[in-house]
Amino acid sequence: MSKRYRIRRVQIAMAGAVAVAAIGIASPSSARGNPETCSYREARLAQVCRTDSDIRQFLRDPANAGVESYMAIPPVIRGWEPGEEEMVLSVLSGQPQARPVAAQTSPSRGSIMDRIDRLASGEYDRQVAAERARTHRVNWTATQIRTAARTAVTNRLRDPGSAQFRNVRRHVNSLGTTTFCGEVNSQNIYGGMTGFRRFHSSVSDRGEASGRINDESGLIGTVFEATWERICDGVPGTPTQF
Repeated sequence: MSKRYRIRRVQIAMAGAVAVAAIGIASPSSARGNPETCSYREARLAQVCRTDSDIRQFLRDPANAGVESYMAIPPVIRGWEPGEEEMVLSVLSGQPQARPVAAQTSPSRGSIMDRIDRLASGEYDRQVAAERARTHRVNWTATQIRTAARTAVTNRLRDPGSAQFRNVRRHVNSLGTTTFCGEVNSQNIYGGMTGFRRFHSSVSDRGEASGRINDESGLIGTVFEATWERICDGVPGTPTQF
């Protein structure tokens, strides 16, 4: 398998993982855990289910009903453990990567490839499409859509009440998804302001909302840049109050 083909596979994988995170389908409770109440045996998984909206949405996907541990969640959604990103790049490139010692809880090479194969095969896309077909559309007003999108962003801030927004534009695609692109500022842990950072937040015609702030590096940062370029820089959009 050529290096170029491996890189293409991870690009497909990342796109699939982001789609799952953005849609956040509600599903029946798993016999092993309940994403609606965040009841899981593993304390770490239960905690992030309560505090991270993207992870909670991922756990609600029927395809993920059997997830029982935090490390079983793809890193694009949960974030990277120490040394894990380098491990993935090493697997994909076929070349050893200089990296710090990975955390003991990092997944094995085989489990990483299993996830990438599952994403690249289109399995997630098919499951999401089927679930969406069974989900009713909502008839939300512009204000309701904007409120859901704003909440998806402020939920990611240390101090949601301090949020300041500027240069916000609204984009609506042919599927009925509304995306807001702009900049957000908020208080940090020391009481000062972080400075304005780019964000994008989307609300589907099913009322599912997700938001991302450009505050991470690595593959997560690369995914943010790709989405920003495709949606936010792709068309002018409509200036709006957020």
